[in-house]
Amino acid sequence: MLTTSNILETAEEFISPAQNMVDRERQHWLEQEIQALPPTQKSVLVLRIYQEMPFKEIARILQCTTNAAKVNYQHALLKLKDRVSKLTEDL
Repeated sequence: MLTTSNILETAEEFISPAQNMVDRERQHWLEQEIQALPPTQKSVLVLRIYQEMPFKEIARILQCTTNAAKVNYQHALLKLKDRVSKLTEDL
């Protein structure tokens, strides 16, 4: 007997692999875009997001001011946001 529960389970089985593929493609695209950033922006972004470091510590590591670390972070985010906008326009 076909029930709502069966339909949902079947849909989840189909959507899950498809969503996993989309998620992997997004992750790969994001990694490429991060690699394309200028070195300082890339370093600040990686240390801030992936290593969860405070800007003061990032500045110490990169031998720059805390403000310079924050500015590089903002520039990196703006570049990534611009690339996402361009990508969605092309779709």
